[in-house]
Amino acid sequence: MLGALECAALAVLGPALPYAAEMTALRILEPAVFGVWMSLEPSIATAVGLLVLHQVPDVVQLVGVFLVVAASVGAERTRHISPSNDQPSRSPTQTPRRDRTSSQCTRA
Repeated sequence: MLGALECAALAVLGPALPYAAEMTALRILEPAVFGVWMSLEPSIATAVGLLVLHQVPDVVQLVGVFLVVAASVGAERTRHISPSNDQPSRSPTQTPRRDRTSSQCTRA
């Protein structure tokens, strides 16, 4: 049986460690790669549930996992092509921003 200190540590470290790992990965990986990896979380959780906890997902749950992963991969593949002239679109970090000293826009 877990004591109060162990329960508190588990409550703090349980969400804190994965969050810290995700923030570290976000700094290292490209945003598109990070987005696809994050969309794989439902499939990884399903596999762990099946292998470790022996929880067999039903067909609706498997279809849901597939749709989440497929939507993310599809969004990332089509995000980089602009429909107007087939030029790569700007990433969110390349949006124009206003320079505080002048009224002209500068590139971030």
